[in-house]
Amino acid sequence: MTATITTNSRLRSLRRKSGFLVAAPKVRPPSSVGMVMEYPDGLYVVRNVKIGRKGPNSRPQVQPVSTKFGARKSSKQKSASTLSMSSDEYDEDDQFEQVKPRERSYTERDSRRISSLLPSAAVMTNASSIDTEVIDIHSTQFYDECTRVAHELSMILTNIDMTMSEVFRDYMTELKTGRIVENKNENGDILFTMAEWCERLLSSINISDQLIFALYSASAEQGYHRAEAKLGAVYEHGQLHQHRDLTLSVRWYITSAKHGNPDGQLATSDAYRFGIPGIVDQNYRNAYIWALKSASTGHPAGLYAVASCIEHQIGVGYSQSMMFENYIKAYRAGDLPAKVRLQSPDALFAIETDSHLQLLYAS
Repeated sequence: MTATITTNSRLRSLRRKSGFLVAAPKVRPPSSVGMVMEYPDGLYVVRNVKIGRKGPNSRPQVQPVSTKFGARKSSKQKSASTLSMSSDEYDEDDQFEQVKPRERSYTERDSRRISSLLPSAAVMTNASSIDTEVIDIHSTQFYDECTRVAHELSMILTNIDMTMSEVFRDYMTELKTGRIVENKNENGDILFTMAEWCERLLSSINISDQLIFALYSASAEQGYHRAEAKLGAVYEHGQLHQHRDLTLSVRWYITSAKHGNPDGQLATSDAYRFGIPGIVDQNYRNAYIWALKSASTGHPAGLYAVASCIEHQIGVGYSQSMMFENYIKAYRAGDLPAKVRLQSPDALFAIETDSHLQLLYAS
């Protein structure tokens, strides 16, 4: 059985009279199963359809698309909605079937693109259930990867930071010739800087989170305090697709604190102040001591922590002048919570009545 369809003025006239079609179909090249036609609600295949007319006076024979997505109708609905088609000409197989779009496979390239668009996804995701490949930082493969990354960074940073570009180029040369920087602290600094730039340029460089973590680990193994504090944060929040492990986090924080890192000292102070069941016992005196060490480096959050310890008598006695002095220093160093605290009525009153605080606040 065949049906005939016209797409010009006669079909538009039919559309206006019948009301079955809301728009003229766009005819596409025939497929293996029939004629592909595009309607406002999707693509459909019409089997056994020929484009043209049977004769000069023939009426257009159209199967109206009144059933969405090609659902079968009852026999009464079929006969009522069929134009110029007798019951003996109707065939069960002559129906409209929606053409399903071809599914697009999810590739590794899509994964890298998504991770570049959402660089903070690893921070927001709890990676405790993610199995990752561990990279041996003592293997030859790791140093080959370091050479490749240093080369890519030196090329990318040519027009951004010429100094860092030259640093990575020199380091790449040392890695190629087998001469690693003898100074562990300097070598750790370079590895840490490489990892930092890789995180910033994640969308421009071919590198995985595992390799970035390996760079931080190699830097921390060299005793570099910033990398040690970074590993503490990685294990605390489950970043870079690592398992969240508070035991390792505290261990790295304390190690970095002993090596003089202000962020590690502040994190160690918080661990002693609030305590972590089964890992760190609450100790107010140690909390104040580590906060004081962090503040001695001029760390804004460390200064605020010292003022907070004095205000709440955490390991130290209360002193209004010392408290607001540290709040003012934290505010001058750029700490936003300190700025909010100094806008309270008691802080404004203390500053107005204390000439030393007035001078410190105005400086």
